Amino acid sequence: MYVEVQTPPALGSDVFYDVPSTIPVHVPSGTASTYRSLPGWDYFSNYIDDIHLSVLPVENEAAVFISPNPVRDVLYIQSPVAVEQLSIYNTSGQPVKQITNPSREVYLNDLSNGLYFVKIKTAAGEIVKKIVKE
Repeated sequence: MYVEVQTPPALGSDVFYDVPSTIPVHVPSGTASTYRSLPGWDYFSNYIDDIHLSVLPVENEAAVFISPNPVRDVLYIQSPVAVEQLSIYNTSGQPVKQITNPSREVYLNDLSNGLYFVKIKTAAGEIVKKIVKE
């Protein structure tokens, strides 16, 4: 599970009903102890303190576009600034593909079907987008 807010939202006791307490919970860097200490969030035992939130201004983040989603074999990237690095992570946070100075077309036929996180690094900053590989 990925949580991308610095301040944990308040939770009721039944929010994570039927969710295993051992799944990895990825939280923004430096916030794991805050999450662990709050009701509802203290249910989980496997916190990974590693998410670096986007530093691109909102208007630039919205301008970076990836398609199609879901994707089969080729992911297309449109960005107003040059993409320096593209990294793809599985839901456990492990990198599965990294490309320096990618072209506008990224071939994903070597990935298994599932949910992935695409981290796009430009001179203006980094953003993370979710994709589904079919």
